[in-house]
Amino acid sequence: MSAVTNTERQIRVMQAFTEGAQIEYRKIFEKEWKDCISPCWNWGTVFYRVKATGVEASIPKQTLIDSLNAALHGSYLSKKYIRAILNLLEKLE
Repeated sequence: MSAVTNTERQIRVMQAFTEGAQIEYRKIFEKEWKDCISPCWNWGTVFYRVKATGVEASIPKQTLIDSLNAALHGSYLSKKYIRAILNLLEKLE
């Protein structure tokens, strides 16, 4: 599984919006996410994401493992940190 590019992530968020998903946004230098009713898609100064539904979002274990393995080939996370998480995931049932 390859790492998702920024453009692919943006497309996924916009596609989810067209399918009726709720969107959240935050300005680049802010920490708090807010509901976004009518996004303007100003990706240069605003982050957007699909609002999680339910109490907690669930990601299949294999998806996490695949994503972390892909991240090992990138430079945005510490390889030591990634390997530690992978080791923990391997111990889960």
